[in-house]
Amino acid sequence: MMFHKFKSGNTCQSKPLCLETLKFFIPSLLLLAIALGIHYAVIVHEQNLLIAQEESLKVEQTRKKLEQKILRMQADTLRFAELVGHQTEKMTTNRDALARQFSHIMAFKPQYMQVRFLSSNGAEKVRLERTINGVSRQLNHLLQDKSHRRYFQEGIVLQPGTVYLSPLDLNVEWHSPQPEKLTMRMATPVSADNGEKVGLLVINYDGVALLKELLSVFEDTQKPSTPFGTFRLVINNFTVEFTRSDDQEIQFTLLESEEDSLDTKFSSNRRKGPDGGQVWQPEERLTTYSSLSPLDGIANSTWWVSHSIVTGRMYKTSSAFFGSLPLYIALLIILGVGSRLQAGHRLAARHVQDEHLHQLTRIVELSPSAIMLTDSDARIFYTNTAFTQLTGYQSSEVKGYTPRFLQSSTTNQEQYGKLWDTLKQGKPWHGEFHNRRKDGSLFWEAALIFPIRHPWSRQTCYVAIKQDISNEKALQEKLKQETLVRFHQEQLAKIGRMANMIAHDLRNPLTSIKISLQMAQRRAQNSVDQPSRHDTLWGLALNQVEYMERILDDILNYSSQGQLHVQNLDTNMLLSRIIDEMQGPLRKAEVSVNWSLAPQLPTMIADPARLRQVFQNLLNNALQATESARGERFIGIETRFGLENESPYLMVTITNNGKQMDGHTKNNAFEPFFTTRAKGTGLGLAIVKKLVDRHGGQVTIDSLNGIVQVCVVLPLCPTSEILTESSDRSGNALMYAVNEEL
Repeated sequence: MMFHKFKSGNTCQSKPLCLETLKFFIPSLLLLAIALGIHYAVIVHEQNLLIAQEESLKVEQTRKKLEQKILRMQADTLRFAELVGHQTEKMTTNRDALARQFSHIMAFKPQYMQVRFLSSNGAEKVRLERTINGVSRQLNHLLQDKSHRRYFQEGIVLQPGTVYLSPLDLNVEWHSPQPEKLTMRMATPVSADNGEKVGLLVINYDGVALLKELLSVFEDTQKPSTPFGTFRLVINNFTVEFTRSDDQEIQFTLLESEEDSLDTKFSSNRRKGPDGGQVWQPEERLTTYSSLSPLDGIANSTWWVSHSIVTGRMYKTSSAFFGSLPLYIALLIILGVGSRLQAGHRLAARHVQDEHLHQLTRIVELSPSAIMLTDSDARIFYTNTAFTQLTGYQSSEVKGYTPRFLQSSTTNQEQYGKLWDTLKQGKPWHGEFHNRRKDGSLFWEAALIFPIRHPWSRQTCYVAIKQDISNEKALQEKLKQETLVRFHQEQLAKIGRMANMIAHDLRNPLTSIKISLQMAQRRAQNSVDQPSRHDTLWGLALNQVEYMERILDDILNYSSQGQLHVQNLDTNMLLSRIIDEMQGPLRKAEVSVNWSLAPQLPTMIADPARLRQVFQNLLNNALQATESARGERFIGIETRFGLENESPYLMVTITNNGKQMDGHTKNNAFEPFFTTRAKGTGLGLAIVKKLVDRHGGQVTIDSLNGIVQVCVVLPLCPTSEILTESSDRSGNALMYAVNEEL
């Protein structure tokens, strides 16, 4: 978006009024012509849609009626076969009972043209057929062998309860087709009461009567003169075509292949596989077709129902369209008058827009927020005065450059990727940048960037509105740090209150329980009734009590904020004394200790009790970690002296070949209540870090190639804060820490 200044005057008024009128009238005329064409297309589409919907509904109704008819025929055939199955024993001696049964059923089923029972080898046993005079039974010597017929060959192999359905064809008697007898056959195996397959029941249905009943959907009883069209039923390559003659009589024609049909386009579409559809053909002819699979495909073929009709849609469309022409003529007149009025209004409004644009330019220039405009390639073409105050760059220095020169290395590049993804979607983006000024100093800015698309040239430019938030970010960071400190202090206070509650409420009961268990253990040891078993049970109980006491000690030690009592401390002697006390557990776990103590190590000033607790926790953790080691288990202890920035320090390194530590465990090892063991409070290493920090030292943990290493670095001379905190109650010289108090 660019801002231009326009001179006020009568520039627009000097243009001919007719030219301004044509600028509005010609596009409006084109739009009216487009609307006229769209209107015509809509009318054509509506006519097509109305006719197509009506035809689709009729074809679908016909398809459903045909499916229902076939399903009812299937049910009748299966019930008929069940009755025949019960008559098989009587039929071997007398077929009259079965013939009477057939005759009785055919009297109530006028669509049954023939009912036959064939033996398992294809010979007709009973046959009844409908004639002009009624139902007659075929004489025994006229019964035929039907084993060569397709319906017998496919029907006799079916399972009981399934039906064979034939296509529509002409009935053949004595190898001669019967004219005007369109037939559809159903056949199903007949089983005796003992389950033995004894023959095949075949029923011939009157196909012409069946389809004429379906054609009632296409007959308009209110308007008999309405064109009936052409109805077709296609099964494989066999087509039955129904039409209505001039005397309103419905006739059918058999076509041996679908190529004989006029609807070749329908045939090609059907071969592509859709379940149904519609085809518009020349001379306003519409063919609607739909498929069905009788008896869920038992017939091994797909049937197609189609109906073709001449729609006469062009005549209907023209009548509806020309009736709307007066409306468009009136609209043309209104456009002419409106164009004249609009031209005068635009001439008057142009001057007002120029004045507003000039005012807007002044507002942007004097805005306290930095504003930057770029083209579609992100090249800067405008900045206001506030931008210069924020970045130190003049507008002439940045024109033609991209805003990339403002970037600092502290901003994540993914942020810029998300910015451009949002802008390319036409959406505004707002966020924060850590940018660099002209003098090299860094600053934070809140930015709102959005795209603007020019209404005529369709080019996109980008507007960035920025504001310096460096002070706000500094305040936020300070507030965040204060919040973290306060939260940590509150957590410590909670732990302290919890520890005091545990100390007062649980320490005394645990002491009583421990004394009681010790007395019970001694009594069990003196008992003659399985003393070893009782001694084991009481020992387990005492171990659990001692475990709870250790948990209480860890919580109290972590929450304790007592003063440090510093003394001169011999670190090598302190570590040796701790290892001597751990000889029993070390021998039991078969863990060896590898010593590497620096000789003549200087003494350090520290609290011996606190450091004893530090090294005991680390050595106990190392001993427990070796439980997962394979082969020889060992713990390494190394001490050495060093200087850093002319400050002497003492380093104690404790290693073990226990379980390898992953990154998550190393990062959280010194966090309170974090543990990887099933039993434990997770406070051991947290206590270590807290005590080392109070001495002004550092503690780190690492794991590499199956070796876990904990390194404790302590200054030889504590800081003034530690000395002030320390309490020298006697006022005498500092004493060695390695004494009986340890």
